Amino acid sequence: MSEHKCRNCGSSERYIKGPMSNCFHWHFLAEDKKFTIQVCGGYGLVEWLIQAPLFTKVKDSFGRAV
Repeated sequence: MSEHKCRNCGSSERYIKGPMSNCFHWHFLAEDKKFTIQVCGGYGLVEWLIQAPLFTKVKDSFGRAV
C-alpha cells in the first residue's frame, strides 16, 4: 500500500503499475510515452502520472486549468 491517500475518499489502499508505454492516448507526446498508473483500492479513482522529463511537453501541449 502507498503512503499517499486517495484525493477522493482518503483511502491509503492504492495499486500502481508502470512505467508503461505505447498507449494510444499519448500520441501527442511522440516517442516519450512513459507513464505510471495508480488506482485507488477504496474508490476506484485512476490517476495517470507522467515521468518528470515529460512535464515541459505536457505543459506546452495542454491548456492550463484555472
